[in-house]
Amino acid sequence: NTFIGGIGGTINTPALLASRLGISESRIKAFKIVGSDIEILITGSYTIPIDCFRFNTSITYYLDNDGLVLSIDSNGFRECANLANVNFPKCTSISIGNGYYAFLRCVSLTSVSFPEVVHVGTQSFQECSLLTSINLPKATKIGIYAFSALPAITLINIPKCLYLGTTSLVNSPGDNKVF
Repeated sequence: NTFIGGIGGTINTPALLASRLGISESRIKAFKIVGSDIEILITGSYTIPIDCFRFNTSITYYLDNDGLVLSIDSNGFRECANLANVNFPKCTSISIGNGYYAFLRCVSLTSVSFPEVVHVGTQSFQECSLLTSINLPKATKIGIYAFSALPAITLINIPKCLYLGTTSLVNSPGDNKVF
């Protein structure tokens, strides 16, 4: 149900992956390394913890096809320069709480879609230089600088957004240092 690209050479046991994800090893029911990628079966939902893959230049994708990841904490994928594809279909929060930097400087991401996310924290996608589209159809609150320094961006879909940058009601697009 979960596929992680590029990290099989360094996170090469169920114990190492469980430790990285902050879950017990007993929740990993299948673990297979295919080339440099990992295929795993994880039971139960979880959060990508603080600093989980921070500065990991090996990771190329993280596909949570069964929707077990419910949130991504601060620095979860910060500066993962080769991270090109993510799939978190049931994730509801990026950079949870007063979090920040979930995907900061993930310069290989070109498009992201989080169908269930309602909150995007501070600087979550800042400086993702190849990012062309962001789809957040249920997001209601976006933190400061969440979408700043995105030179390739052509589409940001946030139709339900009520708050940009602060808890103050949005008065106009681009308010409060979000973009």
